[in-house]
Amino acid sequence: MNEKRCYYCGTEEPWEDRTVEYLDSRKGAYLLVPDMPAKVCSKCGVIFYSGPALQGVEREFFAIQNGTILVDLHVDLPIADYASITAQNRNVTHDQLPVT
Repeated sequence: MNEKRCYYCGTEEPWEDRTVEYLDSRKGAYLLVPDMPAKVCSKCGVIFYSGPALQGVEREFFAIQNGTILVDLHVDLPIADYASITAQNRNVTHDQLPVT
């Protein structure tokens, strides 16, 4: 990455090298990469992924979907649409929400 200025907030503060959780989706299937290398703006937190890193994830995702490689772990993912969540919680105040 050759940019010195954040493309989102415009700061010239340095980008931080980190690993982040990256979620990719394709045709209703999801792949979570818990240790994706990224650059993160030290001011606003916007995340920049390099082209080679994204291409690598895409290549692996296709291989997983084709059954040519196995994943490390399968998890169940609860799914709820926004309208049903907000309808259920319309009369619930913040202090009534369960603590997790």
